[in-house]
Amino acid sequence: MTLTRRSPATAAAYALSLIGRTRDALPVPWTDSRSIDDCARFCSHVLWGGFPISWVDNFKSAGDGSYGGGSTDLQPWDVLLFDWEGNGVGNHVEFMVADLGNGTVRTYGANGSDTRAAAYRIRPKRYIMGRFRPAWTTATPAGSTSGRPAGGTITNTLEDDMSKADVDALNKRIDNVEGLLTTIANAITDKRHGVIKFAQTAAETAQTVSRQVQNLDNSVNDRGHGAVVFAQRAAERADAAAKKLGV
Repeated sequence: MTLTRRSPATAAAYALSLIGRTRDALPVPWTDSRSIDDCARFCSHVLWGGFPISWVDNFKSAGDGSYGGGSTDLQPWDVLLFDWEGNGVGNHVEFMVADLGNGTVRTYGANGSDTRAAAYRIRPKRYIMGRFRPAWTTATPAGSTSGRPAGGTITNTLEDDMSKADVDALNKRIDNVEGLLTTIANAITDKRHGVIKFAQTAAETAQTVSRQVQNLDNSVNDRGHGAVVFAQRAAERADAAAKKLGV
């Protein structure tokens, strides 16, 4: 076989163009069957076109790349082989996106346990049996966590697919949520507010918070690998706001 997409960047761009598509709504380009598990078909289609591999363990001997066991040598857009049962037989494959540094990796693929659609997921590293690394013509840059080629200044490699305007907009939304939580905290500590007044203020503010959080969630879900950074940042700032509320 010969790789159709020969760099991490082109593989990532094509794979992400399929996000949300599923074998439950044929036609899709990587399978012609609603009944056949298609995780291996999806990953092999992204790399070679068609659907040349239908079984997880076949990635161990696939051409145009190399197989390595374990979870210590991982790069973006490696194909990760997962062994859920610990018996040395592969059960699932997805593309590697980023190592989150907490014993988990962010992945991308189809036919997950949560949904059959092509989507991002987070997986425990302990289930990784090994990885297939395509013989890229353009290699993954050293230090990259997204598989994008070097180009321009990247302040955080997890944000390299987000423009400055995207970063600023998401930060502003996080600030808005934080500010609304502060409003609730002030209402709690202000003794001039009676219980009824506080209940009204809290209810109104909670509705606004809900809208802001939904907007933030939508933005995070619409962004690629940079979503990891904002999820972490939002969690940290939410923790800080919760401490102010004493919860």
